Amino acid sequence: MRHFYLKYFCVFCALALLLSGCGPAASAVTSSAVSSSVSSSSSSFLPSAAPSVSPSVSPSPSAAIAVQDGDNAGFEAVMLDVHQGLSIFVEADGHTLLFDGGPRSRSSYVVAWLKQHNITSLDYMIASHYDEDHIAGLVGVLHTTAVNTLLCPDTTSDSKIYNSFVQASQDVNTVHPEAGQAYALGNASFQVLGPIDMSLPSDNNKPIAVRIAYGNFSMIITGDAESEEEADFVSSGYTLKSDLYVAGHHGSASSSSDAFVSAVSPSYVWISCGKGNSYGHPSKEALQVFKNHNAQIFRSDDQGEVTVFSNGTNYWFSCDPDSNWTPGQTEAEPAQNTQAAQANSSTDGESYYILNTSTKKFHRPGCSAVKKMKEKNKQESSQSRDELIQMGYSPCAICNP
Repeated sequence: MRHFYLKYFCVFCALALLLSGCGPAASAVTSSAVSSSVSSSSSSFLPSAAPSVSPSVSPSPSAAIAVQDGDNAGFEAVMLDVHQGLSIFVEADGHTLLFDGGPRSRSSYVVAWLKQHNITSLDYMIASHYDEDHIAGLVGVLHTTAVNTLLCPDTTSDSKIYNSFVQASQDVNTVHPEAGQAYALGNASFQVLGPIDMSLPSDNNKPIAVRIAYGNFSMIITGDAESEEEADFVSSGYTLKSDLYVAGHHGSASSSSDAFVSAVSPSYVWISCGKGNSYGHPSKEALQVFKNHNAQIFRSDDQGEVTVFSNGTNYWFSCDPDSNWTPGQTEAEPAQNTQAAQANSSTDGESYYILNTSTKKFHRPGCSAVKKMKEKNKQESSQSRDELIQMGYSPCAICNP
């Protein structure tokens, strides 16, 4: 009888284990069901233009998945639509970075974009180099947004916009970083890749370039670095492999060399350039390099703002890649468009204004009020009238600028 009860007790225990899901058979069924569900739901969101990638739960390196919003992302980077220029905003776990600010003509847009997104301060501002199409927008931001640390190259310029930039940033903690230095940005980090060789003749080859990493996702921004500096990046030994590459020099033929793009091996490329620009950006040479390396492109001249999101494991974009692989204008076309651009720029009025930083008024250079202004309150600005008003300045009632 004891054996009889023992037999049924064992059967009862086995049934209990099976029903509780602790047995090996139940565990295998549950795992299989979850795996099937993840695979099915993820692949259904893949954009038709995206490459075939596997949205596995823990990929290494990260995998591109659905075009969707960033509700579940701790990281986002935005290619701002600054036309013929460059400005990249990065936010990681509430910490912020602005890499370049675009040209004067888009300064008010950058300032307004930050305000619209409630960005009142920046952990880092990076000025890659001192060309107008990279730092003019930063001047406006420096007047309206608190900046904790400014990173910029240890070079100078004799341009008016550079002088305005220096004046606007004089109270900001400014650092000239060296290649190899790393900085934390929330749970992200970025490493300075250059400048490496300060003896190169062009300032385009002395920009601050960075590689940003957030978990398994990474992106690389090189400013206007050309093939000479790219060769230094490749030989530096620094990690270059990245999911996303911001095309050097707006997709110029002088940048994005085959050796460098091969080392970066990006799945996607952002090209920041203006529609109908007179430089022929993006160049057919750069586009061919991207094609050769099976990278898909996003173009601000076609798509405007583009955002990439990441949760540290996967990454995704705010829109599908661009299907337009048409290069910019040919060498015979720029002259006419350059004249048009110059004509348009002349409608902005004064080439520069004088600011009174105490009264928050702006004046024409020949205004009688300028002569009475204290030197400590006087500042020259190349911002446009609308941009100065956006920054909180009001026009002088005497000279009516």
